[in-house]
Amino acid sequence: MSFPIVRQGDTNSAGGRALVPRSQVKSSNKPLAAFSSKISPHPCCGRPGCTIHCAASITGGSSTVKAQGKPVHKVSDGNTCGHTMSRGDNKVLVLK
Repeated sequence: MSFPIVRQGDTNSAGGRALVPRSQVKSSNKPLAAFSSKISPHPCCGRPGCTIHCAASITGGSSTVKAQGKPVHKVSDGNTCGHTMSRGDNKVLVLK
């Protein structure tokens, strides 16, 4: 199976965006998301018991594709808050 590569600004299943770029590697003119990139605060951030959604990061990464020496992230990679990355660049697919 293959999945779209995740870039800075691509979103998780709750709308949180990958915030940290890889400055030297782009896909469709957007920098790839850095390995373990922070995710923007997303619902239910701000509510009691939801602080995990205020400071999440991407987890996982490809075991076969690297950029700048670190695994690239792909749609379906997890987040520390329990969501998964859901949007990426369909022009670059990464094998699972």
